[in-house]
Amino acid sequence: MLILIALGIFGGLQLMELRAEEPRRAIVAMEMILSKNYTVPKIFGFNYYNKPPLFNWVLVLMFKFSGSYSEFWVRLPSIFSFFFTAFLVYTIVKRYVNRLAGFVAAILLLVSGDILFYGSVDAGEIDLFLTLLMFVQAIAIFHYSLKQKWWHVFILSYLFMAAGVLTKGLPPLLIQALLLLAWFVYIKQFKKLFSIQHIIGILIGGSLIYLYFMQYSKQSDVLLYLSQLLTESAQRSALGSKWGKIAVNILQSPVQVFYLCLPATALLLYAANKKVRSRLKGNKLFVFSLMFTLIICAIFFLSPETANRYIYPAFPFIAIMASIVYLNAAVILASSKWFIGYKALLYVCIFAACARIAYDVWGIPYQQKISPQNYRKLSAQILQHAGNNPIYVTGYPHQYDVHSFLFLQPKQDSINGATLLPYQIPYYITKATGTIMRYDSIPQKGLFYLTPIDFLKDKKPQVYFIFFDNWTKRDVVLVKF
Repeated sequence: MLILIALGIFGGLQLMELRAEEPRRAIVAMEMILSKNYTVPKIFGFNYYNKPPLFNWVLVLMFKFSGSYSEFWVRLPSIFSFFFTAFLVYTIVKRYVNRLAGFVAAILLLVSGDILFYGSVDAGEIDLFLTLLMFVQAIAIFHYSLKQKWWHVFILSYLFMAAGVLTKGLPPLLIQALLLLAWFVYIKQFKKLFSIQHIIGILIGGSLIYLYFMQYSKQSDVLLYLSQLLTESAQRSALGSKWGKIAVNILQSPVQVFYLCLPATALLLYAANKKVRSRLKGNKLFVFSLMFTLIICAIFFLSPETANRYIYPAFPFIAIMASIVYLNAAVILASSKWFIGYKALLYVCIFAACARIAYDVWGIPYQQKISPQNYRKLSAQILQHAGNNPIYVTGYPHQYDVHSFLFLQPKQDSINGATLLPYQIPYYITKATGTIMRYDSIPQKGLFYLTPIDFLKDKKPQVYFIFFDNWTKRDVVLVKF
């Protein structure tokens, strides 16, 4: 089964062109390497404010190790993170329940519907990497609090919280606070939240975050960066949403979570049986997993702007709960016609793994074929017309609003960025030419530029190629001035 799952997931890494947020993550890392500036994330040579740089640093290591910018290496860190998370799930459940429960939990995670057919396909996004960081952050709290090793609890959890903040922004910090409060109240250790160990943990985690932003401030406006990072997090939460949208999201999200995490969530239905449920109350791993899942789900339910992948950090804990429920149901409901036997569960998981292989063979090529625009082929056409020479971007700058957040008051109300182009184009062109596809507001003579056609009014450049971009809904041309 593990071989089938691995074949399905690793076999598809190179098939689909980069899409969604993948090319944006890749191009930031590529510009770091080519500019030798690993502190300030940039796209088209302009500062990129929406995400901190840790995942980009991981991609930098992958690119330098492999000597390649290919889709395979863009996606590999997240896939490694996913399998390592499954291994840690197996290890922790084996320790606190038994080996069979650990195996079931790990397999249920690996065949989680949305990850198997989306998250591990568009694996160049940060969410599977963040899931690993947040799993270790949470399990450090659980495991070492039961051993009453308080230094381990706070130092390790805050180290991984800091790594999460440098990956995604605010969410790991919020989850750390809520999880510590809920769990320490449950285990009757509330006073430990005011201990010297907790203070030192906060200082260590905070120091790592501070050191990065201090280095950033030496090169660019750190207040603007922080404001945009926090605004990005707030806009996708209840703070940036209307009450009507929040109400609708609360109603539909439970069903959404149920089908995203199948088949694990189906096994949780056995907890509807009173006898099964009564066996769960004293299981601290189950209670902790439930707490973490409820915290993630509460944020997800109250945040209409979030994508499905934002709930991935809860998937390992849903798989853990499902395995614990299933093994208890095996004792109570073994003779029930509704109980799915162990072999039948294995067959379900094997079917899911085979379905993923079939998706690699037929599904991904079909999706690529019917895609409105194949940017991999389009970029190759552009490069062919440019003779594989470096290509740059010009056009009217795109203006972004700058928002103040709490006490952060940036100096300007807006900032200029490069004219909008799909991020796949700079990824594939930079990959081929080894040159940053920078933005020039005033084009230089003798260089190839991609620009929206409306920028050419009253200008007479030599036109080499023209195409309609489905993302920006306008004609774009390759020209030389």
